[in-house]
Amino acid sequence: MSLGICTYDRLARKRAGVLPIALTGALEKKKPNKIRDKKRTQMIRRKKKKKKKKKKKKKKKKKKKKKKKKKKEEEEEEEEEEEEEKERENEKEGPDL
Repeated sequence: MSLGICTYDRLARKRAGVLPIALTGALEKKKPNKIRDKKRTQMIRRKKKKKKKKKKKKKKKKKKKKKKKKKKEEEEEEEEEEEEEKERENEKEGPDL
């Protein structure tokens, strides 16, 4: 028996029971491991979900930080305006005295 046998002949010989066990195992179709594939897909889904959640959290944090900064700037502007108003009132009152 030579190694140059085509697959069809091998399968025919396998059916006839002529081929040795070592070669018959190679001819059988490899069955997919469903459990492993299922776990793998679950892991991938979890990883994607985790990544999405992390991204969302980061975005929320950034938005919160931006909002806080904006609020702080508004407060500073209000304080400056109040100080300017007080100065104007003082200037107006100053010449009267």
